[in-house]
Amino acid sequence: MNDFYPLPLSSNFRLFQYTIQSGELNQCKVVWPGSFLKQNEKMEAKHVFILQRQNSEYVFCFWSYDKRHPSILTSDHYHVFDKSLAKAKSNRYLFKVHGESILLPYSPASLHSSWFDLKSSFRDDGYILGTFLKHFQYCKNNLKKRKRNMKFKGWKRCDKNNSALNSYKKFIINFNPSLYETNLNLKQGIQHLKGDDLRRVKEAALLLHMVFPKMFTKV
Repeated sequence: MNDFYPLPLSSNFRLFQYTIQSGELNQCKVVWPGSFLKQNEKMEAKHVFILQRQNSEYVFCFWSYDKRHPSILTSDHYHVFDKSLAKAKSNRYLFKVHGESILLPYSPASLHSSWFDLKSSFRDDGYILGTFLKHFQYCKNNLKKRKRNMKFKGWKRCDKNNSALNSYKKFIINFNPSLYETNLNLKQGIQHLKGDDLRRVKEAALLLHMVFPKMFTKV
């Protein structure tokens, strides 16, 4: 045992072993209390909280001063960890604080594994969440480029002024193909169809284009 642990000790040690009672981290225990992140403060190592799930997995978090619960650190926050301070290849440090013997990791599992070129067998919520958020942001940015009302208009509300066309739409939409038999072989390409088979396909295609003119795009 030694007294070295890379994360700075905060004045919030009263929260040691505190159990979160609600939210996404419900029933997690605070095993390393950091400093609360105040408004306009930049994220630093002193703000790191470590929580432990009931299955013993560690979750690295930060806790904004105006929030009821801590938030999971994403991979975007991993810059607060200093590789030069990571002395234990096992990522476990046994030390004493205020008379308590504590065994803790210094950094999230995926980050530590990248530093030491290891294959991690531990779950890293921050890495998972960071990856998801990057994907979500990418989708959000690209969806903004689309028109808000770009919808498939084939199934749009029936035109009250055209009851005949509406009857075709309803018939096709409610049609149950399992009640009918056909000898049309869809395993062969349409270029091989002849006679009545080709005529039936053309009539079906024409009907669909007439009833749902905006349903199709070029392939």
